[in-house]
Amino acid sequence: MEKRTKIALAGTAVLVALSGIAFAQNVDERKQMKRFFSPEKLMQRVDTNGDLSASREEVSALAQGYFAEADADKDAKLTKAEIVTAIEASEVPERMKKRSGRIADRIFRQGDVNEDGSLTMIELENRIAKFHALADWNDDNSVEVAELQRLRGSFGRGWRKEKRN
Repeated sequence: MEKRTKIALAGTAVLVALSGIAFAQNVDERKQMKRFFSPEKLMQRVDTNGDLSASREEVSALAQGYFAEADADKDAKLTKAEIVTAIEASEVPERMKKRSGRIADRIFRQGDVNEDGSLTMIELENRIAKFHALADWNDDNSVEVAELQRLRGSFGRGWRKEKRN
């Protein structure tokens, strides 16, 4: 076998090995994201009184805590930079940290109603109210794990979609 052929085969073997490692890492990241955003894990983070449901007040209290933690200059407004910094400093999956800029952009697209470049707690409370109303299928002012599971089709690829009547 020619020396050039051996080098090409060795190079191909290295590329295949590296792509296999990258693929395995990507699969692990996806699994980590699914676990982080599973309805059960979300409920564990939100449910403070142990009734296995999330009231709007519980969600708001959690959001206010995150808001205060992210508001570095304590001006009662969040900028994209503050959100990116908060995401990168928090205990979220590495995949979210890598995409912190895109996540901040999405938060602003959905939450910054007056488009002034900052997000206030009032704007965040309005988004919470809308999401809570969307998630609360049985209109009992509380969201249970089953309701989150039913809603999860709207969160993108990889989530099971259910047909609605």
